[in-house]
Amino acid sequence: AEYARKGFSQCEVASRVADPDLTSTLNNISLVQSDLEHFEESLATLRRSLGIKERTLGSEHPAVAIDLGNLGATYEEMGRYDEALAAGQQALAVAEKGLGTDHPDLGYALTNIGNALVHKGRFAEARSVYERAVDLRRRHLGADHPQLAFSLTGLGRVLLAAGDAAGALAPLRRAVAIREQGEVDKPLLAESRFTLGRAVWDSGGSRAAARELAEQARAGILEAGGRPTRLLREIEAWLGEHPAPARP
Repeated sequence: AEYARKGFSQCEVASRVADPDLTSTLNNISLVQSDLEHFEESLATLRRSLGIKERTLGSEHPAVAIDLGNLGATYEEMGRYDEALAAGQQALAVAEKGLGTDHPDLGYALTNIGNALVHKGRFAEARSVYERAVDLRRRHLGADHPQLAFSLTGLGRVLLAAGDAAGALAPLRRAVAIREQGEVDKPLLAESRFTLGRAVWDSGGSRAAARELAEQARAGILEAGGRPTRLLREIEAWLGEHPAPARP
C-alpha cells in the first residue's frame, strides 16, 4: 500500500496539467485509487480524463470508450451495478461507432457489460455478451492473447453463477493457462485461479485441488502487495467456508 501511495503522489503531480497525453496517467492514478478503495476519488480522476478526451477528441472518439469502460469498472467495484451497466453500454456504443461491430477492442466494453449483468443476476444476457467478446478476441488476436483471458474468466464466472460449474471449467482453465504465460500479472492470474478453484469445488472435483488454486490465488495477491483487497477478502472468506478435506 505504501508503494502504491508513493506512485499515486508522483502521478498526481504529473497530471496537474490538463493535456490529453496525460489521460493515461490519470487512468493509472484511478486504478491505484480503486485498489486502495478510494472509489469516489477514482471516479473524479476518471471523469477528469474523460472530460479532457471529449474536449480534445470529441465525445464519439473510440478513446472515450476506454474511460467510460473504466468508469463502469469502478462503479462495479462500488456495487453500483446499474451505473456500471449504463457506462459499459455507453462505452460499447461509442466503440462500435468508431471501430465497427467486428473489432477486438470491443471486448473491453463487452466484458464490463457482462460483469454488471452477472451482478444483476441476468445470466443469459451476460453469457451472450461474454461469448461475443471471446469470439472477437480469439479471431482477431489469437488463442493465446492476454486480453482473451479477461473474457474467458468472465464467461467462466457467469457459468458458475448460473449453476453450470462443470461448463465453467474449460474457459477458466484456458484463462489460467494464458495468464501463466509470459510476464505474469499476479492479481489477474489470482482472479482466474480463484474462480477456477470455485468451479472445481462446485462441480464435484478434487477439493484439495480447488483449495490449492484458491491458496495460490491468495499467495499471488499477497506477493503483489495485498491488492486488490476486495479479492483478497473474498478468497480468504471462501477458504474459511470450504475447509480442507480430512486426512484419512
